[in-house]
Amino acid sequence: MVYRAAELYIEGYEDFPTAAAVTKLGVARISVEVVGEALRLMGGYGYSKDSNVERIYRDAKLLEIGEGTNEVQKLVISRHLAKKGAKWLI
Repeated sequence: MVYRAAELYIEGYEDFPTAAAVTKLGVARISVEVVGEALRLMGGYGYSKDSNVERIYRDAKLLEIGEGTNEVQKLVISRHLAKKGAKWLI
């Protein structure tokens, strides 16, 4: 997703902000899910400051909050869909 969004930016794709929003939303959700599973597998040790997984989890949660929350990204995507029409859903 990240590489494709970068290609769209380089190509000057006019709807790049929407592609970036979709990418950020997807990456944030997947990273939190994967690292959260790693924390569960490691048990209590995963939450200790000695664990790299704890640091990675904090970074992944920041992806959801930083540069606009996931809710803002959803708003950007929905505005794009409303502007372009959702004929592709039919």
